[in-house]
Amino acid sequence: MLIDYEELHQRINALRFNSQTEATPALTGSRRLPDGKALSANQAEIQKLEERKQQVWKQLRRYDPVLAGQIQVEHLNLDQMQELIPNDTTALLSFYTTDDDTHIFILLKDQSPQVYTCKGQGLETFQNWIGKNWFIPYILVEKQWREDMGSFLQELAQRLQLKDLISKYLIEIEELQLFAL
Repeated sequence: MLIDYEELHQRINALRFNSQTEATPALTGSRRLPDGKALSANQAEIQKLEERKQQVWKQLRRYDPVLAGQIQVEHLNLDQMQELIPNDTTALLSFYTTDDDTHIFILLKDQSPQVYTCKGQGLETFQNWIGKNWFIPYILVEKQWREDMGSFLQELAQRLQLKDLISKYLIEIEELQLFAL
């Protein structure tokens, strides 16, 4: 459904762009002014596509409470995020992968944020390994995926150096909250 919405949006933009470039021959140097029928035909088509786009938008809103309420999500600053941490035994973690490494951002109540870097676990190495060993087996052979889950999680813990991360930053932590940026 989201693809339908995007396709409609692109078609509308293409029609609008073509109308504008046809109507501005001085800028293009090679186009003639469209006649009134061509402009009317484009406007009618744009109108039909806009109506269809609104129908798709209404359908999308039924599936997503944020869209349904047309709620504008505001980003939190660091202080606001720390206010969400209920106590000293809870930590917020966020993962970010660069070409070379994976970085784990650690946020604790009333403390400066920390960053733990998993060297050598970059985009190609780490993300491809997850795809090959987690997502593809899940899609192809779920039973085998379940059987291999323990060994996958052990290797994941090694790749993310979880023992070191815990000993340095999370020794007193009882609850982890993971979030996406």
